[in-house]
Amino acid sequence: MKEISEKRWKQALTSILEHLEKIQYEKLLEILDELPKSVKEDTSIAKMPGKIIEFYGLEKSISAISEAVNRIPRKDEDVQDLLRPYVDSLKMQEEKENQGKKRKLNEEGEGRSAAGKKMKLTEQKEGQRSAAGEQKKDKVVEEEEESTSADPRMSCQTTQEKSCPTLMISIKDLKSRDQPPETKPFSGKVIQKSGLRRYQNKMGKNNIFFDLGVADKTACVKVRVYKKELYKVIQEGRSYMFRNVTKDQDMIKVTKPSTVAQTSPLQVPEELEMEAQKLIYQESELYSIDDAKKGPDKMVMSVEGTVEEIALVEKTKVFYQQQKKKTQRLKLKDETGSIWICMWGEVTEQCKDLSLGDVVTMTNVRTNHYCGDITLNSSAFTKIYKVKTLGIQEVKIEVIGITKATKRTTHLEAEFNQQVHTFVVGSALLMKELDIKASGGLQDSLVDKVPFTADAEIKGNTIKKIKVVSKK
Repeated sequence: MKEISEKRWKQALTSILEHLEKIQYEKLLEILDELPKSVKEDTSIAKMPGKIIEFYGLEKSISAISEAVNRIPRKDEDVQDLLRPYVDSLKMQEEKENQGKKRKLNEEGEGRSAAGKKMKLTEQKEGQRSAAGEQKKDKVVEEEEESTSADPRMSCQTTQEKSCPTLMISIKDLKSRDQPPETKPFSGKVIQKSGLRRYQNKMGKNNIFFDLGVADKTACVKVRVYKKELYKVIQEGRSYMFRNVTKDQDMIKVTKPSTVAQTSPLQVPEELEMEAQKLIYQESELYSIDDAKKGPDKMVMSVEGTVEEIALVEKTKVFYQQQKKKTQRLKLKDETGSIWICMWGEVTEQCKDLSLGDVVTMTNVRTNHYCGDITLNSSAFTKIYKVKTLGIQEVKIEVIGITKATKRTTHLEAEFNQQVHTFVVGSALLMKELDIKASGGLQDSLVDKVPFTADAEIKGNTIKKIKVVSKK
């Protein structure tokens, strides 16, 4: 197997860090707790990959970055495609080492087996037991076997450990019982976590809880956690073991006597992940776009349609909060019409994997009536579910304008599917295709090349690859 190249990993890590937004980059540095504070504060993003490899080492840095980008989270292809080859190489390397250890153990076992055979031959020559003695020994053995099979605790101490019942219980079996058995914990992957919520206990005291949508390979369940200190500990996408829990109808409760411990990652079917999400954020009633436009202001609903346009992420001032908040607009179309939907704050993260032409269901959005215009706004409970996805598409576009150009990215206005869309492309890639040598006055240089036709590979509003086929 080819060894992992530190030089290539450093280049890939540089690209990964460049793909992160500022807040994501800062969060990643927080997660990398083996980096000294002085390094985090004084090292530029260009030199940070070298520092990460220096303090973590080659192999450990790959594992650490893999865990960190999943916690941010950045599970999109832009980042994962850069990371995946090195994670796969690391796994192959570990498997090879494990196979070597197994071979060594087998060789040692064969040596012990040969020595055992020799001892057995010696015993056969020396030992001539009487028939009465053999019968007595057989009787004792039978009594021991009966005693062992009668006590399951003893049977687990024999060499037949693989046949012993597991100490864990599946979520499917857990849901079928009136109360969880105290001796059997269950494990699951946290698919969704709610915000902190308040309630009053029987004494009238205000307390805090939060909900989790948890799933394993058999089923999913809603878990209500009454231990506020676990809110920052339990993270979406990670797997945990829950012990000493109670059950209230179809909901599991984590209370003061309960224990929650992180475990190794669990694989969960995609349909169960979607079901677990809906346990936390219930879907509102589904409306056609035409009916949505007829609804009153602030009405909560769900809509389904084809993504017709994806705008760029912007910063919008929220007057009542006296601050700016991330926003992103999507245009959704069904057989009854089309409507703009504005996604706010963290909900914009759900738009990163969307592509033009994807069919999606958007739950828990609100109607917004403003100056005669009707749009939809996201809420804290909005979720985007893909019904059908086109993923990366190979298309022909006609670039007709440049809205913004920096050394890193360029924003294009281009005709596609008889409509004008905004796309983002790497400036270096575009300069190479248009034979622009210097980045000084880049926007003016690009405008001089407009209009031009290009074959492009797009995902969402991002151009992954571009080849100019005709210039003005």
